[in-house]
Amino acid sequence: MVPRRSAGPRAGPEGVTVDVRKLVRSAQVFVPFAQEARFALGRWWQRWGWRPIEPDLLALPRLDLPADALLLDVGANRGLLLELMVRLMPRARVIAFEPNPRLAARLAARWRGDPRVEVRAVALGDRSGTATLWLPVYRNWPFDGLASLDPEAARGWLAAGRLYGFRPDRLRLEPLRCETVRLDDLGLAPAFIKLDVQGHEAAVLRGGEATLRQHRPVLLVEVNEDESAERFLARLDYVVASFASDRLIAGRGRGHNLFYLPRERADQLLAGGAAS
Repeated sequence: MVPRRSAGPRAGPEGVTVDVRKLVRSAQVFVPFAQEARFALGRWWQRWGWRPIEPDLLALPRLDLPADALLLDVGANRGLLLELMVRLMPRARVIAFEPNPRLAARLAARWRGDPRVEVRAVALGDRSGTATLWLPVYRNWPFDGLASLDPEAARGWLAAGRLYGFRPDRLRLEPLRCETVRLDDLGLAPAFIKLDVQGHEAAVLRGGEATLRQHRPVLLVEVNEDESAERFLARLDYVVASFASDRLIAGRGRGHNLFYLPRERADQLLAGGAAS
């Protein structure tokens, strides 16, 4: 998941609205070291126990999972949430899937020697083979958190007015070859899956349908405009929930992510209400 800041639009001089996140995003493409500094700050912030960049994951210890559960981080990127998962459930085993070979290599080096974490440099999908991961690069700045197997998804997020002074001619997509596998072919029994694959979520779920039916993991999925993943999970009898005010609640919240709870566990996990 792409790190986000809480600051949104603010009124500037003479009523001019300034989107702080958009301003920072626009400025960072001119500062080569800003990306690494941003992620380093995020790690430092989390390690000292302050509220993380993605606070939805703080619900993890409240999901009544076994202490030694298997957790999947699908779309691990630079590992901020992977690190938080390990801190929140220190006895759990985590498998991180990251198709960008450069980021996967860095993650593997970072966690080498820790038996709790395994990094796999593959993309999950609905078929096994090879594919092209499209990495958006603007002014030579790689937005690796937006890389997608769908080139339109990789291109569209930045093009949708999210940079001040955006020029389409300065955006290019860098193709990266990657291996794709189906979750169902891996023989895993996950209790929790974090899924953030930039518009490819439905394909990942289709490739893991048997796993979802058999093991009924809780899922945390990034919200996007494509509702096919939610329709698929509804057919598997999953219930939508959000994390707000430090508790799970039924339905959609205002956050960037949604929880999907197996219906047979939803009443137990939701605070103050049955599943709808």
